[in-house]
Amino acid sequence: MRENTILGCFFLSLAAFLYVSKHFTAAFITIHMLNSEPGPISYYEYTYANIGNGFSFWIFLSFLMGIFFLVRSKKEFFQQKLFRRNGNKAMDHKEQSIDGSQ
Repeated sequence: MRENTILGCFFLSLAAFLYVSKHFTAAFITIHMLNSEPGPISYYEYTYANIGNGFSFWIFLSFLMGIFFLVRSKKEFFQQKLFRRNGNKAMDHKEQSIDGSQ
């Protein structure tokens, strides 16, 4: 359970880092363009659009992986908690359904 939580947090952090990196990359390219050409024109939107879908793909993939691992870790947690709370009632119910008796 703990490993899945750590992996989920890692992938969500990676998604956040990549998201910020995409914006920083566009900002740095825009700064270079403004230094080479005088004028108050903002190239940020153009540069951001031209960075490509590579960043977006990895951001989306790492975000999905993070959500997957977090949900998986919480699922295991709630299953263990439910089993402890019900005690042997869940086991008795399974044995009765296998035997066919109600």
